[in-house]
Amino acid sequence: MTFTLPRLTAMICVVSLLVGCGGAGSKDPHVEVAQEAQLANIAGQGQFMEAVLLKTVSTEEITLATALAGDAAFNAIPRYAVKAYRMTYMTQDGQGQLIPASALLAIPQKPVNSLSPVLSLSARHDQAGG
Repeated sequence: MTFTLPRLTAMICVVSLLVGCGGAGSKDPHVEVAQEAQLANIAGQGQFMEAVLLKTVSTEEITLATALAGDAAFNAIPRYAVKAYRMTYMTQDGQGQLIPASALLAIPQKPVNSLSPVLSLSARHDQAGG
């Protein structure tokens, strides 16, 4: 089975949410359950190129950034640090030519099997270099 970029992105989000939100299936908080997805990396449009850790942002940095943004920021108190990754993949431009593009993936650094009352995965994508 091959996966297109939207399907691959959806699968990564679902797996990340299940693991990140404590949906690993164990009722015992001391039992860790690991899940590994097997994905095909197709050549061409949607091909995954690399993931690069950009930075781990602490709760203190998040709090400071939201305070500096004032009313423009979402009013919340961060509970977890966040790891930010740049994911690079291939897509097509307006003329149908393959070009690299990138996405920002932010993953909260929560303790294993911790529960979360809210969706806490964020992604943004743009053309590479932009």
